[in-house]
Amino acid sequence: MKNDKFFGKKSALYALVAATAALGMASVNTTAQAAGSIGTAMKSVSLKVNNNTNGCVRAYSMGQHFDIPAHRSASIPAAFPNGYMASVFKYGCGGQALGNRWYTTNSNTFQTWNIY
Repeated sequence: MKNDKFFGKKSALYALVAATAALGMASVNTTAQAAGSIGTAMKSVSLKVNNNTNGCVRAYSMGQHFDIPAHRSASIPAAFPNGYMASVFKYGCGGQALGNRWYTTNSNTFQTWNIY
């Protein structure tokens, strides 16, 4: 009889500890998700790309590409914080690029990316 009372109390204690731990983990997970969503919020910015080369520049942004002829400019959709890539071509946009250029946006609303 003594063992039945002991094991019954012990089982209830374990159930209480497990329930408390589960509630604690749920609140930690919810807090982490809230913090993560705040950290990943992006702000729209205006990014003007200046092609200062004698060839074509293809800028990549938000799953799209934008071809910018030699010595021309274009505004592309952008967000902060985010990184962007552009490829420089000798003639028209396409084929093998001469190289890539990278730009990381900052918190300024209007930004200019000069590509040489």
